[in-house]
Amino acid sequence: MPASKFNFESKGIGELLREDQLAVPPNQRSYAWEDQHIKDLLQDLSEAMDNDDDEYFLGTIVLIETPQEAASIADGQQRLATISIVLARIRDRQLKAGRKQAAISIDTSFLRSIDMETEERTARLQLNLEDNEYFRTHILSGPIDEDFDEANRKKDATRPSNKRLFRASELIEQFIDDLLKPARADHQPGILAKWIKFLEHKTTVVIVMRGTSH
Repeated sequence: MPASKFNFESKGIGELLREDQLAVPPNQRSYAWEDQHIKDLLQDLSEAMDNDDDEYFLGTIVLIETPQEAASIADGQQRLATISIVLARIRDRQLKAGRKQAAISIDTSFLRSIDMETEERTARLQLNLEDNEYFRTHILSGPIDEDFDEANRKKDATRPSNKRLFRASELIEQFIDDLLKPARADHQPGILAKWIKFLEHKTTVVIVMRGTSH
């Protein structure tokens, strides 16, 4: 019988998204966070940054190592999905501010890798069967994609968990608008860049990686 092996590592959640392909098991529960979960997370992150905290601890992420496949997420999908949405909406705002290269960098670093042969974008985070297609085509995508139609984001959210993903995106977009409103236009890209760095390096998680050895 194979024995379980556990490895522990602390890193920024953005670093985790940058480095690894991650997948929610097909039959694991769908996206479940409600409004208050989203608001609490955004408020906590904002306060940590305002206080110049060295880090904001976001808990434990449990991954199961799978040979030649994306690591399987046993615990942590809600946080990973929500942070991915934050990064996607910051990307969109950078693009709106005329910072196309910054937007492309966010997209390719944290959200989607590009196949060198087909040039197709592959999501770094894959959700379960009910959510993955909507998450990939309507949440991770944005004005950076030529075929993106924002009206479809709400219209195509047919399942309850899709609607929660849409609502999370909506709340995060409003939060970013409110965050930037007091700042001069030429200062806004710098504020967004500060958020990216904080999410990448200082929003930390403890990663428990479980593998098997025979």
